[in-house]
Amino acid sequence: MLARLARASLVIPDVQVYQLDLDYAYYAFALFHRSAMNRALHAIGLPLAVAGAYLTFRPRPWLAAVVPILLLAYHLALAARYRLAGIVPLVLGAHGGFWLVVEGVLHPLPVSALLLLVVGSTLAYLGHAAEPYVPPPFAPTRAFMTQAEWIARARRRHLVLVVLCAPMHVVVEAISAPRNLFVLLLLAGRRAGLCAGDVDALRQRAARIAVAAEPPLTRDDFHRAVARLEARA
Repeated sequence: MLARLARASLVIPDVQVYQLDLDYAYYAFALFHRSAMNRALHAIGLPLAVAGAYLTFRPRPWLAAVVPILLLAYHLALAARYRLAGIVPLVLGAHGGFWLVVEGVLHPLPVSALLLLVVGSTLAYLGHAAEPYVPPPFAPTRAFMTQAEWIARARRRHLVLVVLCAPMHVVVEAISAPRNLFVLLLLAGRRAGLCAGDVDALRQRAARIAVAAEPPLTRDDFHRAVARLEARA
């Protein structure tokens, strides 16, 4: 029962646990953010959520320093682990930009930090309405299905589950913001010609696995799928 509740609330719980597994994180982002509209709303909402987190902790001097440093260290750790040196200037620039915006723009204004965090996370959550596929456990089957199929086949309990989980999904977007922001930075870096080969490798691997009728959701299933791809290569 608890596992089912966690799955409904988090959809893909493993990605929240294995924060330094970039292969899996990129795959999860690609799988659940196929729509251009969804990616655009995440590109707007996630920076707002991170800025809201910065602003939330600003009144407490030690947290005001620790939280930004931890977020920066997390992104630098990902870059170091996967040897993505080319993305480091973009990471430093993004975090420097957050600090400048919070200190120079948002802090002097009567802006609610919590409201900023909620608005940013809600925008990211609403982007999923534009996704072409509905994932389990919200789909009546173990496979992804199109929205049209879902509307035709969903029962009342699936509709109730969507409504009940909506507030938690907004919270999950806030929790996921640092991880997904790194993926967005990678995609932005790819457009700028940074780490193109590494990002293309992540993209191609994710695309080849995501086309399965029942794409893997757990981390173990994902890496088994990767191993099978590599064995056939």
